[in-house]
Amino acid sequence: MKRYYLLLILLIFYFLEACGPKHPKVSASDWKKIILEHKALYPEMQIQDVYKLVYQSMFGPGHMGTDKNKIAKWLNEELDTIVADSTVDLIEDISPTGTYFRINLRRFKYESGKPELLCQAIAQSAAEAESDTTEFIANWQTIVELIESQEVFFDQDQTARFTESMTRAGYPIVHHSDIYSHKYTPSYRVVARKYWNKIAPEVFQ
Repeated sequence: MKRYYLLLILLIFYFLEACGPKHPKVSASDWKKIILEHKALYPEMQIQDVYKLVYQSMFGPGHMGTDKNKIAKWLNEELDTIVADSTVDLIEDISPTGTYFRINLRRFKYESGKPELLCQAIAQSAAEAESDTTEFIANWQTIVELIESQEVFFDQDQTARFTESMTRAGYPIVHHSDIYSHKYTPSYRVVARKYWNKIAPEVFQ
């Protein structure tokens, strides 16, 4: 009988894990903290860049697909065009839950990182990336409410127009804003922390 109940408990736990939220619940204060951190780093950050931050923090590199050849091609092409930089941080947090972060390719190049291992981590991250739009919408609404209450400062009318546009489009992935791109020339890859941790001991050897 005890064995039966133990099995039942395990089955219930598995069901809850499979059917429950794919991401830990993120509070408004957690989102506020991460957005203010990025705003301090990138003062010219626009609402489009906030959206991209939230999107990446939830969906990771899922939009890149899992074709390692394509991932490698895009990565090597970018590494060939950028200048190595020792002054930037290698890792940039984008997720209040710590699930994903950005790897700065300029620092990665300076440290002579192995592209093949980074490709491996990207592909594994993409393969496990979730696509729960409902959860994303709920989190984006939290961001909108933070802006409306002026806890984080972005133009409210612009935010409303942008949100309406994304809603009509079905909440797609977007590029960084032109202002952000020209000012900061971002060059990074999003990876899951757990897969980066697997390659970290070897990636710079």
